[in-house]
Amino acid sequence: MTRRVRYERYAGVYYAYPKPKERETPVPEGYNPFYLSHYGRHGSRWMSKEEHYTWIAQHFNDEQNLTDFGLQLKERLQPAFENAKGNAGKLTPLGVRQQRDIAKRMYQRIKTVFEEKDVTVSARSSVSPRCIDSMDAFVQQLRKQNPHLNITEEADERYLHYIAYTSPEEEVLERDTIVRCSVTGERLAKSLFKDTEKICEQDRLLTELHNMASTMQNIPLPYSYWDIFTEEEIKAVYDMNNTRMRLVNGIDPFNRDIPARCASSLWRNIVETADSVIAAGMKSATLRFGHDTCLYHLLSLLHFFADMPNMMDEILPMAANLQILFYRNDNGHVIVKFLHNEKELRWKDDYLSSDIVPYYDWQEVKQQFQHWLNEEQTTV
Repeated sequence: MTRRVRYERYAGVYYAYPKPKERETPVPEGYNPFYLSHYGRHGSRWMSKEEHYTWIAQHFNDEQNLTDFGLQLKERLQPAFENAKGNAGKLTPLGVRQQRDIAKRMYQRIKTVFEEKDVTVSARSSVSPRCIDSMDAFVQQLRKQNPHLNITEEADERYLHYIAYTSPEEEVLERDTIVRCSVTGERLAKSLFKDTEKICEQDRLLTELHNMASTMQNIPLPYSYWDIFTEEEIKAVYDMNNTRMRLVNGIDPFNRDIPARCASSLWRNIVETADSVIAAGMKSATLRFGHDTCLYHLLSLLHFFADMPNMMDEILPMAANLQILFYRNDNGHVIVKFLHNEKELRWKDDYLSSDIVPYYDWQEVKQQFQHWLNEEQTTV
């Protein structure tokens, strides 16, 4: 058990959402919350497709070619294979709990908003079942906190142009970006198979087994597979996955702002929706549920984590989210605070400054990213 806990963070984007521990900075005097804008990744899931499990399993069909360790691993993997049947890509029970817990803390964070009479909450999701189920779990928790909330839930393809948009140039970037692992799968293959020449894709087997080991923390089984790797292998696959995620979806000169451009329609929706709420003088919340890459695109557009090392367990764990909290004073002045995974975000002063960090003037935030509001979704 100690070994499993030790390596959980090497799961990267498979890392189960950690409960936030940081205390939040008090709201400046005279300001009160009135609106919240949110984008959240779905919660913990099984591996995305059943083919991942079946592809691994087929390597253990020929027992005559398995070493003693290979036979042991086959037996250990069987419960996970059985558990995954019919569940690939789905939200796990842990994923449901994550969304409920985030919703509960969100409610407490701006309780005065959610307890207002006839407060409207708009919840929209990607059409992916795990995103819809994440939205349902989140909304159910809010209703439990206040049954009188006026909540609408929608999952419709007409919202995908901002909730889950991937441009053609992003698809090309993803297809053409190749990152090599610093180790091969040869050692692992030799530990499992007598004749390794029968194993044609040893490097892929290393990464697929790493992904499976990473996923185990998200599913309802008390098993761990980290012990089949060396520490070097665990870190090498983690580094490879993180590097590729940054190159394809984050901030890096290599990608020429292609990922950020993918989020321009999402940022436009965030700004326009917030401004309509401000103009109406109302109190409400807007919830959006999508995927890790789409959230990373938005974080890249907003220039967060530009200098952060490749640590997807910090940036994009399961149920990762960005919350924008809006406050105003009696004069109608609006300030905002950005929370990433419920931790306060700050820009460097030379990028966007504020006398009340981590709170920022909403007009100055919009001005800083005004060019993205005019960005058209790019085609190639």
